[in-house]
Amino acid sequence: MRKVIVVDDEPRHRKGLANLLRMLRPSYEIFEARNGEEALGIIEVQQVSIVITDIRMPVMDGLKLLQKIGNEKNLKVVILSAYGYFDYAQQAIKLGACDYILKPVDEDKMVEVLHRVEEKMEKEEMERELKNREYLLRQLLKGVLTVTEQSALKSIYKDNAQPGILLLFEFIQLDSEGMKIEIEVYLQKFGATMSFFLDETSNILVVIISKVESNILTDAAFVDMLHQLITKCDITISTSKYYRNIQNNIQRAFEQAHTALQYKFYLGTGKVFFYNENSWFEDRLVIHSHKEDELVRALQNIDKKGAVYIVNEIFQNLIKGTYYQPEILIENTMRTVINVISRFENIITESQYYQLVTFVQTDMRSSDHITLLQNNVHKVLMNTMELLEERFNKKTEILMKECKAYIDQNYMEDLSLEAVANKFYYNSSYFSQFFKKYYGMTFSKYLLNKRMSVAKNLLLETNKKVYKIAQQSGYKDSKYFNRIFKKEVGLSPEQYRKLHIHSNRGKI
Repeated sequence: MRKVIVVDDEPRHRKGLANLLRMLRPSYEIFEARNGEEALGIIEVQQVSIVITDIRMPVMDGLKLLQKIGNEKNLKVVILSAYGYFDYAQQAIKLGACDYILKPVDEDKMVEVLHRVEEKMEKEEMERELKNREYLLRQLLKGVLTVTEQSALKSIYKDNAQPGILLLFEFIQLDSEGMKIEIEVYLQKFGATMSFFLDETSNILVVIISKVESNILTDAAFVDMLHQLITKCDITISTSKYYRNIQNNIQRAFEQAHTALQYKFYLGTGKVFFYNENSWFEDRLVIHSHKEDELVRALQNIDKKGAVYIVNEIFQNLIKGTYYQPEILIENTMRTVINVISRFENIITESQYYQLVTFVQTDMRSSDHITLLQNNVHKVLMNTMELLEERFNKKTEILMKECKAYIDQNYMEDLSLEAVANKFYYNSSYFSQFFKKYYGMTFSKYLLNKRMSVAKNLLLETNKKVYKIAQQSGYKDSKYFNRIFKKEVGLSPEQYRKLHIHSNRGKI
């Protein structure tokens, strides 16, 4: 039952209009007020739905009353306006009045206005009811429904058991609201639909279709329609199983559709995923520690190809014959990667390590497809190796200079590649590679050049015997020294000395 109040300072007009309303709407409760102030008192006590008010009145006029009422959405105000006061009526509309009626009021005019106002109120009531139902369903799906809300939801669906299914539509494009309407139009051919987004920022549309046939999920027309929607709207769709009473199984149906939607992580978007009770995700996953050790060795050796091969092997084994819950797979992968890069925490800088971990916890966690997850693993490992290579190069530069200084100071000793490498805690093979890369020649060639340079200087600047010069150049065997010197210089030590001494005398 609606309650209506007629506000007019002229008793004859007020009572005449009130009686007309009682005749036209016998079920309505009609109140009367002489001015806006008196009307406000009644409105505050009674749940008034419609206010029909004159504009010009003492104490408080109709415009002031409108301002006092404000934006009360459940209250509709109709302005009584004489021909001479049409500007007032326009002002009243701006203040929130939903309609106006010109004096004198007759039955036809009143019926027309009542019909418009009631139609608007019924539409708004339906929208409020729908929004309330959507809110309750969202709370239900989020698992945060209060006891009061549970009772409200039960009362909505009481004695309303209907067969149906639940679908999830995941949008890629931003104009999801416009697509929502289009989807509803398509689905209405197959049953009564109700749709809503999980929340204001969600790109997932929940659609409940009731009053459907039991074979709807295998109906060729229905399945074809879903594929048409995918092509048209650029979406991914998942479904629950069929329920004889969808209203009592909404939460379970949502969980099923949500599970089915997770298959897009492995199979990609732009598809329809039907829930299958015989298909499920494994929820236990272990990435063996020996794979972590293999990755650590690959990073130590800056072996990019090796690291990629190991990662690909890990992922191939992960998806062989089964699917894991995407969240579990992502978490385990993140843990493995962090375990690997943490082994180099003391080699790279603190900020570099923090950036790598941040990438793992953001980009890797948000991977929405297994290929993207795999690529992100490659990316973080490649970045780690670049940082390690940079640090190794800097460290190598310092060590190579120290090695050179050591050779320059100890060339006369019995030096070998292995001995020098061990002294600087290098693997002899790596040391040989780094030395050649840095100085452009092998360790042996550099040592030989150094010894030959020293020998030449001693031959020209001293009168020492050749065997003494051999010893001071690092050669215990003078015959071997002579042979090496002649091979490198083209002359024996004695010939080299004589040639250069004569040459220098000639210059003098």
